[in-house]
Amino acid sequence: LTSPSGSVLDDVMPVVFTVRTAHQAGTWPDDENGVAKMFDLLELGLRSGVEVLDVESAWDPVRTDAILSMAEDRYSSLILGSHHKVPDEVSMEKAVGYFRHCHLSGRAHGAKVVLSIDDEENDTMADDAGKIAQSLCRAEGKPVVPNISLILGEIGQYSRIINERFTPVTHESLPSVAAPGQLSAKQILQQKLDCGHLEPCKYAILGHNIAYSLSPVMHNAAFKTTQLPHDYGRADYETVEEFVNSDLWNDPSFGGCSVTIPHKQSMMRYVDRLSDSAKAIGAVNTVIVQLEKDFDGSMRRVVVGDNTDWRGIYNPLDRRLGSAAAGDGEKNGIALILGAGGAARAAA
Repeated sequence: LTSPSGSVLDDVMPVVFTVRTAHQAGTWPDDENGVAKMFDLLELGLRSGVEVLDVESAWDPVRTDAILSMAEDRYSSLILGSHHKVPDEVSMEKAVGYFRHCHLSGRAHGAKVVLSIDDEENDTMADDAGKIAQSLCRAEGKPVVPNISLILGEIGQYSRIINERFTPVTHESLPSVAAPGQLSAKQILQQKLDCGHLEPCKYAILGHNIAYSLSPVMHNAAFKTTQLPHDYGRADYETVEEFVNSDLWNDPSFGGCSVTIPHKQSMMRYVDRLSDSAKAIGAVNTVIVQLEKDFDGSMRRVVVGDNTDWRGIYNPLDRRLGSAAAGDGEKNGIALILGAGGAARAAA
């Protein structure tokens, strides 16, 4: 989706365009004529500007190459290579092979493999196979793409709980599920909490004299509504140095903070990494704590400083004014910025 100025709107719901054939647990005809029409529909998806195009990896390599080349040359859609194995269980070696095949020779941006199992003890098979495939690619110096790892049926529901992205879900208000074993987002989140896959994190707004801030109320209401186990409070400190020496900053469960006056510029020297926008603006309004794998395989904490103020200023203007907001209009306008802090730097 684009704004009037032609820039991509990244705050909208992405469209995943899928044509699932009968051979791949779907209903679309998979005879020669049906497959030809499927590729015609995939081309239609590209022309429609979908964010993600699902390309089954099991079909004619010539047609597959043509649709991938078209996507690379003329369109911005991300490619999801996919394979569904039904109804028989396969070996781990074959499952890993499916993931690698879904990489589409390094041309896919993600790999989705859906397996079938006979024994509930194998309910992590898809996730394990995906991680093995990633390890092999890493060892070979090949691109490592994110996985969607699922197992069909109620016997495979745990795979939907541990899958990290693009998990197909149903909703409590729907009369039936689209696929056996499908769960709602609410059910998946509850199971993540019950199984200990989602650890509670502590967040806060950092500033000084910020008793007026409604951020804790808004964020905690959002956490409650989405059933997330996190907590968002206030961190009122006169200096950033005091904050980074506090129990909250050094707590293993600290997940990050919002930054407001007067600390947006001072925070920059206390983070491990700055985003491009924070560097360009010279101020940080968001701190994100990430866990990254170190050289020895251990996990280390990395504190990232970002700035999202510019989005809150630019996006509304872009939608309202279009190209004029980007400075591409015929008239050169004048804008007055009242302020001298981090938000004013973002506006400038």
